[in-house]
Amino acid sequence: LGRLCRDEGADAVTLRPRTGRQQCSGRADWGAIAALKRPLAIPVVGDGDVACPEDALALQRQTGCDAVMIGRASLTNPWIFRQVAGLMAGRAYKEPSLAERHTLMLAHFGEVIRREDESTALHKLRRFPGWYTHGLPEGRQLRCRLSELQSADDVLDAVEEYFATRGAA
Repeated sequence: LGRLCRDEGADAVTLRPRTGRQQCSGRADWGAIAALKRPLAIPVVGDGDVACPEDALALQRQTGCDAVMIGRASLTNPWIFRQVAGLMAGRAYKEPSLAERHTLMLAHFGEVIRREDESTALHKLRRFPGWYTHGLPEGRQLRCRLSELQSADDVLDAVEEYFATRGAA
């Protein structure tokens, strides 16, 4: 199929090596990416099981793929792209600071409130903290608190309070 894509003019191909039955469970078959890459001169993008920056490097090294696609990991760590870029450049990466997490949450939540009606905004603001509080000190307590609030403004206030008490506001 990769050769067919190339012959039909594709500039690159991406492989997500999971079966439909697997969906997001089990392990992605990185060997299938390597097998696709071997006969192709066009770029091959590998995908699957990249949960941290080190996984992106491992995928590239093990398969020879030209690029790595990152999906679900970016939901809980939107900084993963800069972290991977740092590793690929031979630099250590840093975890996002509390101030960076605070800035991201406020910007995203503010955008949701500006674009959505109150009910939809509140629903989304209850869902996103599961992503953004991953790895935060007392993140579980913050998630529980946010899930109980009755207005989008209350959610923003609670986020501000959380970060203010940790010196990141």
